[in-house]
Amino acid sequence: MINKCVFFAKICLLIGLALSVVGCDAALLEDLTEITYESFTQPTSSLPERPVYVLANFRRVAESPFPHELYIIDGDTWQIWNKTPLLPNRATEFSRDPKGRIWIGYGGGPGEVGKHVEIYSREGVLLKRLEPCVDPYRAVTFSDTTALIPCNENGFYASVASVDLETLEVTATQEIRLEDETFLLVALGSNGETTLMLGGGQKRSSHLALVDIDSLSILAVIPTKGLSPREMEGNQERYFLPNAASVTTEYGDLADLDILNLTDPPTLTTQELPQPSPLWSTLHDNQLYSYHNAHVFTHNRALRERYITRLDVVTGETEEWQLPNNWSAEDIVWYDGKLLLTRAVGSPDEAKEDGLYAFDLETGELTQLLYIPGARRIVVPD
Repeated sequence: MINKCVFFAKICLLIGLALSVVGCDAALLEDLTEITYESFTQPTSSLPERPVYVLANFRRVAESPFPHELYIIDGDTWQIWNKTPLLPNRATEFSRDPKGRIWIGYGGGPGEVGKHVEIYSREGVLLKRLEPCVDPYRAVTFSDTTALIPCNENGFYASVASVDLETLEVTATQEIRLEDETFLLVALGSNGETTLMLGGGQKRSSHLALVDIDSLSILAVIPTKGLSPREMEGNQERYFLPNAASVTTEYGDLADLDILNLTDPPTLTTQELPQPSPLWSTLHDNQLYSYHNAHVFTHNRALRERYITRLDVVTGETEEWQLPNNWSAEDIVWYDGKLLLTRAVGSPDEAKEDGLYAFDLETGELTQLLYIPGARRIVVPD
């Protein structure tokens, strides 16, 4: 039990930091009165010029000695600048808005429903806690003026909520329902104007819903069959859907990559990659880099090989690199001429292998930059 005086002193510290560091309107801090966090690491220096953020948790371990935390890292020196404790609920994805603030949505646990989305300053100070909908644990996406929060609701349909980036208030909500079919939110991606959402249905059917971020208008609904992306990358012309299950025929004859062309109406095409089962992808300068793990959908221990591939989305040129056998990754992003990956072994007893890694595209060398237990997802500056 935290001593009440210490508790309120920490609340005052948080409010003071938020007002002095980020210059927030006091109205945005009203939810801070209900914070139950036990600690906040006060940094001794100013925010790094290029902060890299890592979301860390042991979501597969019920009794973990490590808390759920948001790490703020100097993207030049690779030193940990700050750590912010997070709610103990399920947090698997996060994102950064055009102002540099960090948005984290939470799912529920056994016997409970997730409902919170938290907004943090660039320094890791909690600014606002929203309750926009049910199960908002997917990544929030953004236009220049609006945040779109995707929500899984009850699994039979999904919804989206829009938040004004100036006031941080929910301005509208929109349900995504299909007639005579379910829409279980599986994955999404965004290009800064629209958000593409994949909803799973019955008998391995699925639908893609293209949503305008600013208006929440549903621009198109495209029926598909058996797609299996964990996430999607998009630009102004196309969305790229890596199929993690392409190594097996259990989900149909899947291509390694499905591509949604943003024509009128939208059309789907396919692309083969040098290796099957791309799990995570990142798009930079018309180059799509993917991490491949064929074990995930088959659970076949013989499939030990792990790869990174590159696809030039304009020319179709490909390249591949092999990683150490059984090397699992939780995310991949492009940053400063290299690829960053996170690794979370899944057991606190083996956590020394966890952390933030860099992959050199010239040498093929994989280097651990930081030990971060339960490292999951990465957000980097533009």
